[in-house]
Formats: sequence, C-alpha cells, structure tokens
Amino acid sequence: MRTSLFTIGGFIMLGACRSGQPCEISTDCHSTEVCADAVCEYAFNRFYDVVIIEAVVPEDNAESQSWDADANGPDVYAETGFSGESNGCFTHVVFDTTTPFWEAVCPVWIPDYGTFLINLWDEDIGSDEDDWIAGFYWEGAESFVEVLRSDGVAIETEDEYDSASIRFTVLP
Repeated sequence: MRTSLFTIGGFIMLGACRSGQPCEISTDCHSTEVCADAVCEYAFNRFYDVVIIEAVVPEDNAESQSWDADANGPDVYAETGFSGESNGCFTHVVFDTTTPFWEAVCPVWIPDYGTFLINLWDEDIGSDEDDWIAGFYWEGAESFVEVLRSDGVAIETEDEYDSASIRFTVLP
C-alpha cells in the first residue's frame, strides 16, 4: 500500500493507493506497482514487452581485433530475458555495423526474483559459438522495478566497461 499526505482545511490527512486504483503513470502507484491499462497493478509475475531499440558497440573485439574476418564490423543481435528463465527473446541480426537498430518487441515474463539481462552478441557464421560483445544486468527485483516503472520512456545505459550502450524500453 502506498501512503501519501495531503491537506484539507489545514489538517494533514493520510491517503493510500491500493492495487486496482486508477492511474495515469506508474508514479501514481505504490513503489512495487506499475500503471497498466490505467490501473495500478503489481509490477512482477507478469509479461512485459521489452523493446530493444538500438545499441552502440566497440569497433574491435576484446582482443583489439576486427569482429569478423572480413573486417566489415560485427553482425549484432540482442538477447533479453531473466537468468534461469526459458522465455528469453532474441532480436534479428543486423550485419556489419557497430550501431545496430532493431525496435524489436520481445514479450518477457518478469518474475519477482533473479537477474534481468540484455546481452549483445556478434553472430559468427560457420563457428560453433557466437562472440559476446557486452552485457547489461539488473540483479534482483529492487534494481529492476524502476525500469518497469519507466512507462515506456526509453532507457539508455552503458555496460560496466563503458564500451557499449543499449537503448530500450519496457511496456506493461
């Protein structure tokens, strides 16, 4: 339950918002709720549309070499979901660029535990394994609830090495 203070006739009154209450944006709701279809609802244990918009990746791989033998740049795709969950999602591959653009919608089940992740990969055709480019992680519900409450506003973040960035949004 979210509590708020307001005044009527000079008296301080205590008010509360409960799940199911009308809302316009998620800040109208309790800190563990989102505004979904104009109603406050529990933020977790539900599907969201994670929209992977775009990324910027380094010109070279971790060994300071070209991503691919042809030196045309990486063939980038993104993976999103929760660690340990089987309902992750992959974007399509954008070839030969360090600035891939997707606007890919990924429906993802968001539990109230675990680590939300977005990983960037370089597809290597003819290889048994693709090359990892960068990862973006939010561990635990507390760290991810503000992303869920972004109300569709694009979020841009950098990886821990400040070598890559991702722009995405989350819609209930």
